[in-house]
Amino acid sequence: MYTKNNKTYMAGTTLIFIAIIIASLPQSCVSRRNIDGEKEIPFKKEEKIEELICQLGSNDWAEREEAQQALEKIGALAESPLRRSLSHPDPEVVQRIKKLLYQIEIKKQGKIAFIKAPEVTLTCGYIWLMDADGGNQTNLTEAMDIVANYICWSPDGKKIAYQSREDEDHEIFTLDIDNKKITRLIKTNNKIDDTSPSWSPDGQKIAFTSERNGPSQIYVMDISGQNQIRLTNDKTNNDDPRWSPDGKKISYVSTKDGNAEIYVMDTDGKDKINLTNNKSHDYWPSWSPDGKKIAFVSTRDGWDNNAEIYVMDADGKNQMRLTNNKFKDSLPCWSFNGKKIVFITNRDRGERGSDYHEIYVMDADGKNQTRLTKNGGFLPIWQPVDPKRKEVGY
Repeated sequence: MYTKNNKTYMAGTTLIFIAIIIASLPQSCVSRRNIDGEKEIPFKKEEKIEELICQLGSNDWAEREEAQQALEKIGALAESPLRRSLSHPDPEVVQRIKKLLYQIEIKKQGKIAFIKAPEVTLTCGYIWLMDADGGNQTNLTEAMDIVANYICWSPDGKKIAYQSREDEDHEIFTLDIDNKKITRLIKTNNKIDDTSPSWSPDGQKIAFTSERNGPSQIYVMDISGQNQIRLTNDKTNNDDPRWSPDGKKISYVSTKDGNAEIYVMDTDGKDKINLTNNKSHDYWPSWSPDGKKIAFVSTRDGWDNNAEIYVMDADGKNQMRLTNNKFKDSLPCWSFNGKKIVFITNRDRGERGSDYHEIYVMDADGKNQTRLTKNGGFLPIWQPVDPKRKEVGY
């Protein structure tokens, strides 16, 4: 149990304890469908408990918190009867409650958006959504015939910015997850690519890459597509802009040193600093939610056959390797709570070639690497989740 904003919340272990309490109370013969809807299970308390257990599965955080607090009070009252009652609670009831708590925890982690290509050699395809454990994979854009090769969540988790080929060049669009409204942000009258959108933390601006003046450079624009301002001006390519969580910095990848390096600059394009600074290629920076770390990809362990995921402090210090195998691990993205990193790897490619990737997730320290997809996936991006509102994208 913990307190936030003068409200008391319960940890998962407390709820499991309450499940044991409920299971040990005298039978009052109230039954309901179990979590899977398979068959009836008796809950050994009055109907109020049944309603509160159901309420724990709500998509509304406030409703879940209310149910947790109410169940805690019931549990406190039942503690004394428990001690002198059954010592072996109904294992089926406890298992169902554990499963419900797991489902609640998965919902709290938000969705993962990703691209799934129709052919393994392609890096463009429909936009899909899945739960944080790989479940409930849903094709979001096939019915709208939207094919994308780059995606980015809005900070409120309600929209996805994406780049898609239009009129023989790549342009930037936004997609509202709920009403499926599509908005085109940039429309050019030539064959110039505008790519790699990145939403500012306040939701008011989008940084992006454009080749309109030669090599790709970093620009920023209002969310309406207006007031496009160039931030970099080099004779070589600059790409993959990423806003820092506090909105004060933008990281990006530059080839000005003869290889790909990760730089950071102020949001007006000033004070550019090389963070990685080595002879290998370092790219795809991803800020941790607290802004203290940056995950990235490096080929310093062998370009031809190997790419690994590293993490470093936001100032470039303490660079540490997270993955360690002979395959290519790439495109890291942090979960909103900073505990997990989702990424792609070709370690399961088999006979399908090095361009075949699956999506994995790991702890922020590189441990517990777990496969989420089974039929390919590319560019996983974790949905921001605001605990003060209902989840979206379900």
